Amino acid sequence: MEAPALSGGRFFMFQANISHPLRSDVSLIEFDNEAVGLAVQDRGGFRFFAATPTLNRLDSQLFRSLKVLRRAIADVRRGVTQRASAAKPQLHIAA
Repeated sequence: MEAPALSGGRFFMFQANISHPLRSDVSLIEFDNEAVGLAVQDRGGFRFFAATPTLNRLDSQLFRSLKVLRRAIADVRRGVTQRASAAKPQLHIAA
C-alpha cells in the first residue's frame, strides 16, 4: 500500500459551537481523511489536542492559526513516513 503524499495533505476543519463557559469554539481536525485531533480556540490562537499517537508531540500546544497547525501536522506526519520508509529492510536478490 502506498503512503499518501504529505506535501500539503488534505486538511479539514469542522466548526462546532458549544454552549460551555470554558469552550466556545471547538474544531475537529482531519488530515488526509483521518480525524487527528481537536483545536480549541484559546487566547492567541488554537490549542491542539491530539487524537493519534503520532501527533502526541503536538498535544496541548498553542498555534497562532489553523494554517500553522496544519503545517506542524504535515511536518510530523512527513517525518513519521520518512522514518518508516527508512526502517524498511532492503530486498536484495542474488543472481
